[in-house]
Amino acid sequence: MLEDKTILAEVRTDVKWIVLSMKEIKKNYVTQNELNLRLKPMEKTFSLIKNTTLVALVIAVLGLIIKESFNP
Repeated sequence: MLEDKTILAEVRTDVKWIVLSMKEIKKNYVTQNELNLRLKPMEKTFSLIKNTTLVALVIAVLGLIIKESFNP
């Protein structure tokens, strides 16, 4: 009988933690729309970084080609 009460108390504690965790998740839940709105201003920055990296890579390749063409 005592063992049953102990198991029941453990289950109640687990359920209580699960409910508290679910409330915390719900409180901190970010919808996809909110996430898109937060990321929208960063889109231009990401695009700029991507384009800058691409330009730097093209310049580096052209530099290597020019260097090799002048050094036989």
